[in-house]
Amino acid sequence: GDPILLPELSDEIRRQLAYDDREADSLRMAEIQSQMVLPLTVRDRILGALTLATAGSARRYTPAHLELARALATRIALALDSARLYAEAQHAIAARDVTLALVSHDLRSPLGVILMQTELLVRTTPDDATPRLVKSFDAIRRSAQRMRRLIQDLLDFASIETGRLSVERARQPVAQ
Repeated sequence: GDPILLPELSDEIRRQLAYDDREADSLRMAEIQSQMVLPLTVRDRILGALTLATAGSARRYTPAHLELARALATRIALALDSARLYAEAQHAIAARDVTLALVSHDLRSPLGVILMQTELLVRTTPDDATPRLVKSFDAIRRSAQRMRRLIQDLLDFASIETGRLSVERARQPVAQ
């Protein structure tokens, strides 16, 4: 979790850094002269490491370079974490949209049946039916229509958030 500054890489240090002799040979052949390794840490989690190296020149990393690299590593870690959080948010939005579509479909079908049956009851109600019965049928119809509007509002809200809402312009009387 701590940054490492290796201003000078000897063959011995290369062997210690390498996983095996082949990697040590690669480091030597690449003429790596100086190296810094910094953890990419965000919210007390290490996401990875940033490794910077100089090769084939007399340039060597100093503590001042390490401080600059530390600031760079902090920004990289924040960018990686932000990208991860953004991807998770997009995944959650997509899951919500799928759930909303399924729920709205599952609610619309029985709601349609309720509305059709209520209309049938209203039409076939005898003229001598009690006002209370007629009022009950009307209450069922109004509630079902309200539920249908709420479901449509939910779908419209999801469409607005995803940028897929289409608006149909039409003239409307002001009184309505």
